[in-house]
Amino acid sequence: GSRITATIKRVQVSGRSSGVGEEGLTATTLDEEVSEEKVPLSLRWLKGFAETQMLSSAMMPLHVLNTAQARAFVRGLPRSSATGTVMWAGRAVRGLRLGTRPAPGAACVAGPERLRVFEPLLHLMTSLEAYGPHVDAGSEPVASLWVACLPGARLSVGLSPAKSRGFSGEGAVLASLGDPRVEEDADMLSALLSFEPRIDTRLMAARSGLAPDRVAGGLALLASSGQVGFDVTEGAYFHRPLPVRADALTAMHPRLAGARTLIERGAITREEGARFRVSSGANRYRVEVPADPYAIGEYRCTCPWWMKHRGGRGPCKHVLAVSLLLKEES
Repeated sequence: GSRITATIKRVQVSGRSSGVGEEGLTATTLDEEVSEEKVPLSLRWLKGFAETQMLSSAMMPLHVLNTAQARAFVRGLPRSSATGTVMWAGRAVRGLRLGTRPAPGAACVAGPERLRVFEPLLHLMTSLEAYGPHVDAGSEPVASLWVACLPGARLSVGLSPAKSRGFSGEGAVLASLGDPRVEEDADMLSALLSFEPRIDTRLMAARSGLAPDRVAGGLALLASSGQVGFDVTEGAYFHRPLPVRADALTAMHPRLAGARTLIERGAITREEGARFRVSSGANRYRVEVPADPYAIGEYRCTCPWWMKHRGGRGPCKHVLAVSLLLKEES
């Protein structure tokens, strides 16, 4: 159910041809022929693909390098680094300078040598743009997105917060996937989409009758299932359906499945104030709910996962379970 199948077609341009069919892709030139077989997409790839859409939607433009600055920056990157190496690209007199500490306006570069993938394109690059979330002097490593502008095209390269792991475990989509209203909202929005290159959230809210925050949640679910993507240069989603089942991502998240299991088992007990006790196996954890129960990023839990990541890799299953229960009650 996670295979991408293309329609058979063939084009011929200046002695070159390419064919895309049920078995794969074949590119032929006057000198050689190269074939790529079709393979099933792994679950981790699909999860990572969904996470990049969500993470990108929270990023802002940080730096723009011209041709000369882009070439100097990429060529000056190290060719290797230790597994845990995280650097930060900040503005310098000419271009960008890598430092070891975060600062406002800096772009996180975990495993800086990974950006050397741009090197073969430097002679075509007209500019290089860096995007990322807001950081300060005490920030943990975060994802970043780098966009190379080429004649007639753009190439985006996303860097995960650590080069030892990909995007599949970042947990950015869990809050949206865990909301029982989001699936219905996503179904309504999908019926209104018509291959727009830029989806106007306010216009979509007016068409659907949904509040803007619910439109954002529905688009996030559509992004997680491959129906829309997010373009950081435009700051908006765009309609781009891929042949992936709409429920594929929901079934892939063990934390979400674990949260629903906790609810089904009656493992959640309300305590005084905004506190809940969650029984998970032989352990008991306490979840504190913020004033706004929909602000899942402000929940607190005493479990080892939350204590280690502090919400930096998405909510734990105990926070998800309490959040789901409160949303169902309301």
